[in-house]
Amino acid sequence: MSPETAQTAEAYPDMVAEIAAQSPDSICLEEVDGPVRTYGEVQANARAWRQALVGLGLAAGETVLTFVASSVASVELWCGIAYVGAIEASANPAYRGALLDHIISDTRARIAVVDHRYLSSVREALVQAPNIECVVVIGGDSELRTEGSTDVVRADAVLEAVGESADTWAGAAIPGHAPACILYTSGTTGLSKGVVVPFAQLKEAAFGVFPPTVLSQDDAIYLPFPPSHITYRANLMSAARVRGRAVLRERFSTDAFWADIEKHQCTATLLLGAMANFVYRQDAHPESTPLRRVQMIPVIPEVEDFKKRHDVLVTTQWGMTEVCAPIVAVDYDVSIWQSCGRLRDGFDARIVDEFDYEVEDGEVGELVLRPHAPWHFASGYWGNAEATADAWRNLWFHTGDQFRRDQHGNYYMVDRLKDSLRRRGENISSAEVEAAVLQHPDVMECAVVGVDSEWGEQEVMAFVVPKQSRRLDEAALDEFLSSRLAEFMRPRFIEVVDLLPKTPTEKIRKGALRERGRGANTWARPERVRSAVKRTSEGGAS
Repeated sequence: MSPETAQTAEAYPDMVAEIAAQSPDSICLEEVDGPVRTYGEVQANARAWRQALVGLGLAAGETVLTFVASSVASVELWCGIAYVGAIEASANPAYRGALLDHIISDTRARIAVVDHRYLSSVREALVQAPNIECVVVIGGDSELRTEGSTDVVRADAVLEAVGESADTWAGAAIPGHAPACILYTSGTTGLSKGVVVPFAQLKEAAFGVFPPTVLSQDDAIYLPFPPSHITYRANLMSAARVRGRAVLRERFSTDAFWADIEKHQCTATLLLGAMANFVYRQDAHPESTPLRRVQMIPVIPEVEDFKKRHDVLVTTQWGMTEVCAPIVAVDYDVSIWQSCGRLRDGFDARIVDEFDYEVEDGEVGELVLRPHAPWHFASGYWGNAEATADAWRNLWFHTGDQFRRDQHGNYYMVDRLKDSLRRRGENISSAEVEAAVLQHPDVMECAVVGVDSEWGEQEVMAFVVPKQSRRLDEAALDEFLSSRLAEFMRPRFIEVVDLLPKTPTEKIRKGALRERGRGANTWARPERVRSAVKRTSEGGAS
């Protein structure tokens, strides 16, 4: 079977079915230290899930709320839900409190499927939610009991119940415009919104991340990401598109990274957020590995050394849950590490001011986008027409990201609009300050946020994680930055921490840091402006 055969399908479940029909024994999925599934097995188990869910009363157009891990079972479940014509609403199992209650309610799901490892964290909220009628638990061996009007059942039981019945379902091709899943945004500027992601968007994202010419059926993509992240689902399609393998890990581990790559002979992966920095700054690293292609988002300044050290090709791109990958580096050539790449064919882009007027090349504004083909972007926010209309105002999708474009068409992300700072009348990019801090040899990672000032504006604060076994002196770091940053950009406050709060995909939760602000362990640089103001108020200066 040629790679092109799997490309005729628009949806991941149909890709799996096409390959299963022609090459059922080809390996589809591998869990790190877990089971292996062929395409034929994934297809058979997905059909079993379809029967089980129909038996529980699931109908086309409904949602199924899931709190599941990166696993073969979660992929088979996703396919089974799609075969019903229903939509998986994938939630982060780390959600707690009001946010968890909001998402459970927002999905409108009657059925929830939960990995047994997360059951204790979400069970109370699920059984108390008016909309949840049945909770299906994957794995585990503890006793389950029905609570109130909510049935709590084991997945093995509902799947065994259909095992003996004849499966006469003929199926029909899933169109590209069909919703593949609902993925929830971070909610840092309000309640989390459910992004309705069509299968066509996932397929187009797969083409943007790993174009058809760079992978073959001999490749294996390493995916240490949760199902609640679009990277996970798009790159399942990247692997299936060429009849390759996807290797799944529940969460990223720096210590396990190279061992996993070697054990499972992974040839491609993605390094998001701080992952590339963690891998690069390891004291020990292998001399040779099977890894050949890396998507690095964002690119670290030491990318050329990274490529030589590990004998890999590195590329990058920009995307978000609501869009595919419209901006990519060309042909694995990251000649400008600060750039996200150039606009792909099939998309329009503008950089605009606050009134949506386009700015000149070199100026900073918000990136707005639109695709040429339908369904290549999210179809909207689940049950939230107002938020959908606001994001698509003036017929352009507003990303919320500050960008600039140079005269050659290279795009540079400056900051998230909500993460940019303003101090002493100057706009500051938190990303630019972080890049300077990361140049210090004792720094592993950092996050820069704005905190309130006694002067009624923001001050710059850096949370810094030192390298293992290194001691970081805040005053020395401040002196280090004095020759690398403009005075108004230098952090007035520095706090050394063991860890930074992160999402399951290793993105730093800056909202949590802003809320935390200054504390007893925060170092503060003496502020000369304060003494000058004091002298003025006392008449000591004109």
